[in-house]
Amino acid sequence: INLGDNNVFSNYYGVSFPLEPQNTLMTRIGYMPWHKSLPIQSKMKTCTITSDGTVKYINASDRTKYEDGTDRDMTLNTMVEIPEFWYKCMKNDTDVFLNLYVNDPKLADVEHVTKFYISAYEATTVDDKLMSVNNGSTPTVSIPRTTMQSRARANGSEKWNMYTYKAHRILTILYLVEYACTNSQATYNATLTSEGYRQGGLGAGVTGAGQPVKNGSNIYSIVPCGTTDSLGNATGVVSFTWNNTNAEGATISTFNYNVPSYRGIENPFGHVWKNVIDVLVHFNSTDNCNDVMMNSNLATFGSTTIGDYTLQGQTSIKEGYKKQLIYNSAFDLFPSKTETFGANTTTYWCDYNYTNNSTSDRTFLLGGSTGNGGSAGLLGVYSSDGLGFSYASVGTRLIYIP
Repeated sequence: INLGDNNVFSNYYGVSFPLEPQNTLMTRIGYMPWHKSLPIQSKMKTCTITSDGTVKYINASDRTKYEDGTDRDMTLNTMVEIPEFWYKCMKNDTDVFLNLYVNDPKLADVEHVTKFYISAYEATTVDDKLMSVNNGSTPTVSIPRTTMQSRARANGSEKWNMYTYKAHRILTILYLVEYACTNSQATYNATLTSEGYRQGGLGAGVTGAGQPVKNGSNIYSIVPCGTTDSLGNATGVVSFTWNNTNAEGATISTFNYNVPSYRGIENPFGHVWKNVIDVLVHFNSTDNCNDVMMNSNLATFGSTTIGDYTLQGQTSIKEGYKKQLIYNSAFDLFPSKTETFGANTTTYWCDYNYTNNSTSDRTFLLGGSTGNGGSAGLLGVYSSDGLGFSYASVGTRLIYIP
């Protein structure tokens, strides 16, 4: 495997694992000191962004303040900056290699990530805009992606968008290399290994305690945006208690959750499904599989015209816990069209693949929701419903692309 044109042992850090990683622990590879310093992940910074794109960084440990000591403007979108880097997934007959590069490695088919921003919180509605703010609100749900996208764009320009699959894929890759664990729901452990590496996962998140109920009806969006602000830019979990109530409003039971934040990004999975604007799933009757179609053109985000998309990969029409992914250079998060499944919540890729062979083009949901339990996670995907689908468990995030 060609790892680059020079300094092949010191220009990258990454992970390797078998084609079917039954043991969820990955092997760290590359320049080992970078697994401690994490030069790419450590550049993730929380900030506010104005409608016209003015970025101001927030104090890393005190989200009430900016880096210059002034009070944070709580009315602005709070985002997490994803720095520029390169990455590539490669494989041989037995193993897969997922490598991050601080500088351009001059490799064919390498993925170049340019600087962009993911919302610190799941998106909530303020004055008909989808925003990432800590104002006591819970994430907005039950609206179709056309409405979500319109409210995201209401922030000021086409640089503002609802969540994208591409952004989530990048976030997942950063987590996988940092924690070297395929199970994002593995127990959170703040203690470093003896070598100084991260270990464990992000915990069960807002998925495993059971189905929340409010006034006798199921509810999903329960955690106020900003619940994990006390963590600042750090990864960790914050306790949250939910009281289930009957039709009369009386408490009938209590759920306790540990709300996760990954480097300032609250609920990167779970709580509510994250709908995306850049992908549609199209049944391919000739190959008897689902074609995952992707759009990178901001001008046509949300289009229902198949010609505005390009084929990203082919995936199974069957459901199950994934044993393999397709392992293309972009490291897509869906299984191949020949996947046999047979994993579970603690082996292989741990998260569930929900889909079908509907001939109607479908939207792509990520991460799982409250009550999904172990089937949720960073690699949980759902492509069973049409492009106009909305439900009480489905929301989104914001992204900003400079």
